[in-house]
Amino acid sequence: MYNHPCEYCSGGRVECVVMPRELIRVGKTGFVALEQAPIGVCTRCKAKYYHASVIRQAESLLHRRRGRVVKVPVGRFVEAG
Repeated sequence: MYNHPCEYCSGGRVECVVMPRELIRVGKTGFVALEQAPIGVCTRCKAKYYHASVIRQAESLLHRRRGRVVKVPVGRFVEAG
């Protein structure tokens, strides 16, 4: 699934890391948290790569509204001055 040179830094190698929880953006407005997802991570620059099967599963969760749904507070950053 992974194990290829990094396209971003050209010096690292992409290795498979099973993430306890990974937040994945789906489309322009959707986010899905996948647990135990196999993610490609560069050994040098830490760039992340998502296999098509991971993206498909994230899209399926978002569109079917399956799994747990957690409300997340959103606020605007205001610089202290």
